[in-house]
Amino acid sequence: MLRVKGTDIVRENGEKIVLKGFNLGNLALIEPNMFGTPGTEHRLRRAMRLFAGEKKTELFFRGLHDKWVTGDDIAFLKRLGCNSVRIPLNYRYFESDADPYHYLEDGFRLIDRILEYCRKYEIYAVIDLHAVQGYQSGDWHCDNIFAEQVNIYYDALCQNRYYELWKEIAGRYCGESWVAGYDIMNEPVAAGPIEVGALNEIYRNVTAKIRAIDREHIIFIEGNTWAQDFECLEAPFDSNTVYSNHYYCDAAVTPTNYPGWINGEYIDIHKMESDMDKRDWFMQKHHIPCWVGEFGTRRLGDLDGKRRSLTDYLTIFEERGHSWCYWNFKDLSLRGPIYLDEESAWCRFLKKIQPLKDKYHTDRSMLFDDAWDLSDVFGAYEEGDFVLGLSETREILIRNMRETLGDQLTLKFAQLFAELSEEEINEMTDSFLFCNCKIYEPWIEIFSKFMS
Repeated sequence: MLRVKGTDIVRENGEKIVLKGFNLGNLALIEPNMFGTPGTEHRLRRAMRLFAGEKKTELFFRGLHDKWVTGDDIAFLKRLGCNSVRIPLNYRYFESDADPYHYLEDGFRLIDRILEYCRKYEIYAVIDLHAVQGYQSGDWHCDNIFAEQVNIYYDALCQNRYYELWKEIAGRYCGESWVAGYDIMNEPVAAGPIEVGALNEIYRNVTAKIRAIDREHIIFIEGNTWAQDFECLEAPFDSNTVYSNHYYCDAAVTPTNYPGWINGEYIDIHKMESDMDKRDWFMQKHHIPCWVGEFGTRRLGDLDGKRRSLTDYLTIFEERGHSWCYWNFKDLSLRGPIYLDEESAWCRFLKKIQPLKDKYHTDRSMLFDDAWDLSDVFGAYEEGDFVLGLSETREILIRNMRETLGDQLTLKFAQLFAELSEEEINEMTDSFLFCNCKIYEPWIEIFSKFMS
């Protein structure tokens, strides 16, 4: 069992370990920009059931869960030198909104299968609740559509369901030595003193609930505002806790050059170091370990520069002794070292929907341009009419337009999906198997260097 000792994570024998690994995104929470589908996962499922029926929908999702990560994937990570993985989870895999507190075995079977591979290959797993009851942000990566629906900071029922689910998880895995610990809430976005106060209280409460059952596993706590801001967090209150930040360097995830200029600022390794200073000062102040639970580089634009950005990330983490977990292991040739073959059945099917996603700019994490025509709205905008300023209001409206259009496209996706036979669905999900994927060697070369 891993535990915290000062600024280090150590094994039972006291030997220091720096966690180095990959996120297993899309396995139990689809993210549209990495997977190719439109809209949020729960709305996509609803549309697929409506147009294609329960049987075909379940056939597809069963194939996703069984094939996205298999023993072959974990064996590859072991050969690469990886010692840990993070498993992002949607609460909906464990509990239905229509039947709270009745826990679904499918979610636990999924964790159990990954842990079976982890035991075999001696890789630690962090159980990450990526999407919580009531939503912790207004983002697609917590299966939410609109920021206006964020309720976890206000709703006692959502909070209690969240606590009880963590009690159930802790009860099931309290004795599992290959579980590194529990990442209790991914990327919260608590705005203003009321929500920040609630976030700190939630962190304390859920820690107490877990500790009543499991006193051994590490608890991973993320900063506010997408795991970037620690100013508002209370001082550490549990002796076996690791604090986690996330970092996506602008020049590493956009088509611009790296190093290069963005909005009048030169971004290079020195800017990366400055950004990390803003994210890890809390850990240094309190003499606790830091785990960079997410960071990433996209293969957009200047590929030589993107390779350099990945090297610079890892160089900084190594110099500071931080543990890290790259986002993401497998995707659509966007950032993962493992990516789906463009000629696979799944990618061929996505060619029917991708032009519509591009046309309506529905992947929020991608750049948008002047195709969004909001001139009539903002032509009449007066600062005194609203609390928020023009730029922030425009950002909210664009985000909500994007999510609404993405949600509409789930219906189109489901309509196309309904035309498939069961044999074709099985062929599509076979695309996810490691043996049918490709390896991006330049990424592998860099990771293997820093994992050795």
